[in-house]
Amino acid sequence: MVQDKLPKIGITGCGYIVEEVHVPCLAKLQTCVVTGFHEIKKENAEALKSAYLAALQKNGNPAFQVAKDECKVYDNLDEMVKAVDVIDIATPTRAHYEGIRSALVNGKHVMCERPMARNWWETQLNKDLKEKAKKVIFQMRNQAVWNPLLGDEAPKLLADQHVIGAVESVRVLNADSMQKHTKEAPDRWDKFQNGGGALCDIGPNGYAVAYIWLGKPVPVSVKAEKIYIKEPEWKIAKVKQKITVEDDAHFIVNWQSKDGKTFSSDIEATRGEKDWWPDGVVKGTKLKNNIYYEARGTKGVLEFPNVKVGLKVIVYFKLVGKDGIEKEIPFPPPEQDIENELYFREFIDAVRGKAKPRTDYDYAEEMLAAFGAAYLSEKLGRKEVTLDEFKKHCTTVAAGKKDPEEQVRAIIADITSFLL
Repeated sequence: MVQDKLPKIGITGCGYIVEEVHVPCLAKLQTCVVTGFHEIKKENAEALKSAYLAALQKNGNPAFQVAKDECKVYDNLDEMVKAVDVIDIATPTRAHYEGIRSALVNGKHVMCERPMARNWWETQLNKDLKEKAKKVIFQMRNQAVWNPLLGDEAPKLLADQHVIGAVESVRVLNADSMQKHTKEAPDRWDKFQNGGGALCDIGPNGYAVAYIWLGKPVPVSVKAEKIYIKEPEWKIAKVKQKITVEDDAHFIVNWQSKDGKTFSSDIEATRGEKDWWPDGVVKGTKLKNNIYYEARGTKGVLEFPNVKVGLKVIVYFKLVGKDGIEKEIPFPPPEQDIENELYFREFIDAVRGKAKPRTDYDYAEEMLAAFGAAYLSEKLGRKEVTLDEFKKHCTTVAAGKKDPEEQVRAIIADITSFLL
């Protein structure tokens, strides 16, 4: 663990998400310092280095002097990895595992944008990395989990106060309203680059909520409810070509806890039609909403969000008991961007030995297996598929193909063949 000094961070991938999220959040922290940027387009790395230094100075962050003296742009990923304590991976998904491999081989802590790889098989090409990951802090960045609502308040209601008794199932909706993506950014829509549409891109958010709300069980089997990607429509804008994606993944995950209890979660990750709310409107209001979380227990149901619109908008959990009596549990909307700031703060605290990480390498790996099983389930007519069955299927598809990249692409093509 890095405890008595500022952990030095190297960022690989210097695109939109780093500019909008990583750099602003890291520049607010006084418990770490970014000393390296790596990007194929060197000018992007240089620009973000300048932006980071400017943000440190503006925030009056004492890490500014260290960053000013040591921060540099690297042409070589491995060179940067060896010079820092933590690798922040924000490259396109197709390059995530390359960064993970370099970091773990060199014994460095890892924070990685979701998901950790394009598919589960890609994580099996270097099986020794799983053991190496146990010696460091490894965490994926999932939206919605580090929000105080879901990271702290909801688990307290579910576990500490037992407001609905023993939790038996959860329902999660995460929708992305940004359906238009540039042709030059295929990582959002090309299955061979991101692993497969909305399921891999925003599915980790809903999956993470289910995992946290259910008390961190292990996924056992998956059944697809509906997974599809409509043919993209190409549109010519003034400068760039746009692609409109109608992309929906609705699936059931069955889980098991360490003590043998079983749970289920109904998860939908979508860039199009919402199975639960076709009109996309929060019940009882005219407000559009892209999230919904529900937990069912032995004593009742807990729902979020519920909204009252008046002089002041009130957001609250709604508790519905078995007797039908409803109770409102107010929740003040969190500060803007606090979700991302909490993630980075907690991760660095874990690196410094002052906090426990919420997730780890095994969690990220099994998530990919669950997503793969969802695709395979859809392909097999929405039959329930165990994770073990999916893993055996991957072994069969990869057999006889020597090139690792060919194996990964063959499996993606096979389990998503119904999308073609």
